[in-house]
Amino acid sequence: MRINVYHEEITDEAQIVWTEPRPGVRYCGIRVFLKSAPELHHRPNDDDRSAVTFWVGTLDESMIFLAALSHAVAVARESS
Repeated sequence: MRINVYHEEITDEAQIVWTEPRPGVRYCGIRVFLKSAPELHHRPNDDDRSAVTFWVGTLDESMIFLAALSHAVAVARESS
């Protein structure tokens, strides 16, 4: 699956979320919020804003994932 998020949609808001789909299995998510249509509102009990969530196993694995993204950007920057 490929998901495209364009520059105009990106915000600087992100959060860490957790889910436990079954007992003993817990996943950490890095949720990046996107700009949403004005008619969508963030309510305390119903956050219907657009977002992309990257699910990893642990906070340590999220750090590895983010480091890999940073490395890819650094390599591309050096070669441009």
